Amino acid sequence: MLTVNRNSVDNYNVTNGLHPITRVISTIYGDKVWDFKDQLSYSPNEKIKITGRAGYFFRQMTRTEEVPERYRDFTGGLRGEWKPTENDELSLAYSFDQYDKSDYQRITRLDIRDYSNVQNSVRLLYNHTFSGGNVLSVGTDFMHDYLFNTNIEGHTRTQDAFDAFAQYDWNINKQWEIVGALRYDYFSDGHVSRLTPKLNLRYQPIRNLNIRLGYGMGFRAPTLKEKYYNFDMAGIWIVEGNPNLKPEVSHNINLSADYTKGHYNFTVSGYYNKIDNKIATGAPFYKSATDIMPHLPYLNLQNYNVIGAEATVQGRWSNGITARLAYAYTDEHLPKNKAGESVNNQYIPARKHSMTGHIDWDHQFSQHYGLDISLDGRFLSAVDNYEFVDYYDISKGINTIHYPAYVLFKLALVQRFGKKIKVSLALDNLFNYKPEYYYLNCPLTDGTKLMVGVSVDI
Repeated sequence: MLTVNRNSVDNYNVTNGLHPITRVISTIYGDKVWDFKDQLSYSPNEKIKITGRAGYFFRQMTRTEEVPERYRDFTGGLRGEWKPTENDELSLAYSFDQYDKSDYQRITRLDIRDYSNVQNSVRLLYNHTFSGGNVLSVGTDFMHDYLFNTNIEGHTRTQDAFDAFAQYDWNINKQWEIVGALRYDYFSDGHVSRLTPKLNLRYQPIRNLNIRLGYGMGFRAPTLKEKYYNFDMAGIWIVEGNPNLKPEVSHNINLSADYTKGHYNFTVSGYYNKIDNKIATGAPFYKSATDIMPHLPYLNLQNYNVIGAEATVQGRWSNGITARLAYAYTDEHLPKNKAGESVNNQYIPARKHSMTGHIDWDHQFSQHYGLDISLDGRFLSAVDNYEFVDYYDISKGINTIHYPAYVLFKLALVQRFGKKIKVSLALDNLFNYKPEYYYLNCPLTDGTKLMVGVSVDI
């Protein structure tokens, strides 16, 4: 299977209102992208399957005409699957990924690479299915991580990461199911390790109702980028790694219920996340009086909590109509300083309330013609945030920015001619919403967009 994609979007400008209280975005930068993917599978017999894949991604973005930025990604992998019996499955996979960034100097025609991240990883996974549908999964991963950056001392850093895990899915009876897991992680840079458990419970009191309760401990060691990266972010500030970062340790509790009856499905859920030593970026500062740009360091947040809830209702009818309405509530509890004030390290905070809706009608009029009409909507509530008056000059101070609530709709029409041709028409941002000011936490839309497409299956 071979896939080739080519996308090109020009830079374009957006118009802001008068007298903005902080620096606005005036140019939306487009890019030019090539994306190649190839995959080949071979089965010498019914028990063995071998799959190879390769890919190349290229993206160029022009902030300055003389020195456009270039991004490349080379990927590859080989995977073997073996099913010696009906109840056993063993897989071994190797994966390669190299992501590079360079600056192309048009005058000298030199393409100078200043960043490269190369990862080689291997995974071994074994699954065994017992009578009654119980499943045991055990596996291990190994990854060698290499980072090259012209702005770090010595230019390179490496790290080996290893993990091993086991999970058991126990179907006790028709009403009860328990999934338990244990995982061990080790990272060579700093010799960091952790053992983390997971436990999930499902209870079905009646046929169409499932109630789930789960707990999971999370663990994330800082990446080489977060510890050692040092780069100029578009002339705004120097993003600076922190070699003294501690790993994140999190605790997640979630409770949910879903009910299906006839054409309808209802789902409600709630969760609580508590993250210790959350890895984030801090407030920018000048290291010395001679600094031209401020430094933006990575750091650990001592206590970061998130409480949330979601509710979804879906319907599907035999006349070809499907519909879905979903609501989500998110409440972030930021760390506090010694004075009891919240430390806002989230430069783009979550909006507390959001809602999405979808409805479509699909009908096949004849073997030669079919039609699908859909309407999608998204609502996000208002939010306030502290932002620099000018993030190129933080000495000008901070203002409170109010981001109003907004809603966006998209109407799409897809016509099918026979089995080979599809013609699509879409209106995005149907009601022509335009923000008054293009700050950092607003939709980057400049009005209604018309999209036309043709798909031919050869």
